[in-house]
Amino acid sequence: MKKRTIKRPLEKSRYSPLVISLLYKLFDRRLTDRGIIEFFSEFTEPVSPAFMDTYIVQVYKESTGSSKRARLEEVLEFTLEHGGEKYLDSIVAKAIKKFSIDWLKSDEEGRKLLEELTKGKFPWDILSEKAEIVEGFKIPEKVSFIRSELRRRGYETTLHHLEEALSSLSTGNYSSANGQIRTLFEAFFIELMYDIKKSACKSGGCRKEFADMYCVPKENEAIKSFAELLHDKGAHPGKGEKHEAEFRLISAISWILYSMELSK
Repeated sequence: MKKRTIKRPLEKSRYSPLVISLLYKLFDRRLTDRGIIEFFSEFTEPVSPAFMDTYIVQVYKESTGSSKRARLEEVLEFTLEHGGEKYLDSIVAKAIKKFSIDWLKSDEEGRKLLEELTKGKFPWDILSEKAEIVEGFKIPEKVSFIRSELRRRGYETTLHHLEEALSSLSTGNYSSANGQIRTLFEAFFIELMYDIKKSACKSGGCRKEFADMYCVPKENEAIKSFAELLHDKGAHPGKGEKHEAEFRLISAISWILYSMELSK
């Protein structure tokens, strides 16, 4: 077997030193040494074309680390350096399936890991063919479509606020999610109307102008009422913030998709 070298995580990678640290702590807490070997044994592809005789379970078994955690860190860093993000993505996806998303969200370091992965734009869709790791918001086709459509149109501000809202939802920060959803909704109509008219307008004015141009009267009233709801910061006493934030985001995405269709 070729000599292996270890370097720190790649620059500009979603796997920062913090994420690597949180990952090996997760494995260390949840799996015994034997469990880790069995887990890594499920990966039957070599780490990289440059190391065709090197498999991840082999890296773990032959690690020189003095503890299980040290060996895990060596494995994860080696995999990132030589297999790249995609190889480590598959390990993380399998680990999340094994440990369950609910457990991750109930543990402080697990929640931090989810937050950091989301910030790094982890490809959550690889968890399964049609899975979206956003708590209580499992409509992947709509989320995937709106992301690709916003990118295609160049609506970078709207896309940014969508990602922020999804990130806040995934980490249970529902108050922040509501704020991002409100900003997402207004940013979309600013970018949409600029696309249509090639001239700038103010946030609320853009939405009103769009509604006057494309919506029938009842739709016009509905979009105005929804915008007013988004600006209402008062929560329902005794009701869950989670479901309120989900309702707002689902409704906002539905309006955005419908508005894009109307403006064609």
